[in-house]
This record gives sequence, C-alpha cells and structure tokens, in this order.
Amino acid sequence: MGGGHALAVLHRPHRPELADAVRRGRRREFAAHGWKEEEVPDPQDPATRDRSCLDWSEPEREPHARVLDWYRQLLALRHEQPDLTDPDLADTKVAYDEERRWIAFRRGDVLVAVNLAREPAALSLGVPHARVLAAWEPVETPGADGVLHVPGESGVVLLQE
Repeated sequence: MGGGHALAVLHRPHRPELADAVRRGRRREFAAHGWKEEEVPDPQDPATRDRSCLDWSEPEREPHARVLDWYRQLLALRHEQPDLTDPDLADTKVAYDEERRWIAFRRGDVLVAVNLAREPAALSLGVPHARVLAAWEPVETPGADGVLHVPGESGVVLLQE
C-alpha cells in the first residue's frame, strides 16, 4: 500500500509527431499488461501529472498512518537485529504452506511469519520460547508446543530466547 494516486510517467516533447508516437507506444505497452486503451494515462495531458502528485496529508490518515508505522517498526528492527542484515544467507531457513497461504523464515534468532490467508493460521515452527518484536495484528507468543497462531492477513517478527 502506498499513496492513493498512481504515478504516471509524463512526456513533454517539442514535436507533435513525437508526442503521438509516445502516446501510441504507451498504449501498446500498457495493453501488453492487460490495460484497456481508454484506461492508459495520456503522457501529454497535464491532468495526468496532476493525478500523479502525492497527497502529503495521507501519512497522517488511516490506513496510511498504520502502514507507515509498520514500516518504521520493521526498519528499526533491521537496524537493531544483526541477524536481519547478515549477508550470509546460508543460515536462513524457510517454511511455507502454499495451500494455506503462509510463509515463515528464520535468520539466526529472528523469525518472521506471514499469513496471507483471511483465516488465522497455526504454524508449528518449533519455537517454544520467543518474544514478539513486531506484529501487524496482536499475537500471542508461541506456546510450549512451539505453535504460533498468526491472525489472518497478518505478519509477526519474533526473537527466539
């Protein structure tokens, strides 16, 4: 999730024939990605530029404020937890269930679990003692059985203790 406006690439040629060529090329390019011709922003139209301007009040409003706070938490963890910046990926362990739509990975003592499904997921990750460093939705630490219950459409970052 980002700003509420799409960023369109603008083009301001000095020759009309070049402007038409850019417009046609843009339509072909977007059509290759499934866009309908009438939906393709005209790179010559000043309104395209106006629609692409950022609304700097968005970070203060929901849901943008929550997303911004989440990114700040994750960036702070990356700074605080050396395991998240270690360039050696040999110790990275990944588990996933494509059908149930969750993925988890572990780097050193840090565990990240993401549940993309709408319904909660119980992940048997074998981490009985961990504390929550960050979570999109409130989550309990894993039980003695090492099972982590992740709410639907949510993620959590844990530190094994």
